[in-house]
Amino acid sequence: MNLPRGQLDIAEIMVEVQGRTTFGPPKTRAGRRVVGLPRSVATELGTHMAHRPDGESDLVFQGPAGGVLRASPFRQRFWLPAIRSAGLEPLRLHDLRHTAVSFWIAGGASVKEIAVRAGHASVATVLDRYGHLLPDSDTELRERLEQMFTAADQPAPTGQVVPLHNP
Repeated sequence: MNLPRGQLDIAEIMVEVQGRTTFGPPKTRAGRRVVGLPRSVATELGTHMAHRPDGESDLVFQGPAGGVLRASPFRQRFWLPAIRSAGLEPLRLHDLRHTAVSFWIAGGASVKEIAVRAGHASVATVLDRYGHLLPDSDTELRERLEQMFTAADQPAPTGQVVPLHNP
């Protein structure tokens, strides 16, 4: 974590199998990545980490007695009551990943930027999984092409060439 620079280094993941937790590298090379955070998120995360007792691990979220926050008890004690109260059933924890991708798309991220942030090895995965969320790209492309052709039809000042693309 490099919060002053607003970056998270995804170098290790925790998996829980048959009640046992283990830490290790992400399952693919693309999963090992650096993700940029908005300044406000990095500030909040820094505040959260600074108010932890000395000697606690560097886990951002911990179980009630410290250490690993196990998925099943978290889901039962906190997640399910919260989504029921908010009327968001059947929202799953993993759905937050899709929400993040939706925010990146709404923020104008390219397909390549989304693939890198999400840890996908290929932009094809992003297009297959999230293509339905992408804006009406055909309409936008037609409008850009129209602007290019309109600009090309305009007489250029003497001695100048009007490019058909932005360098």
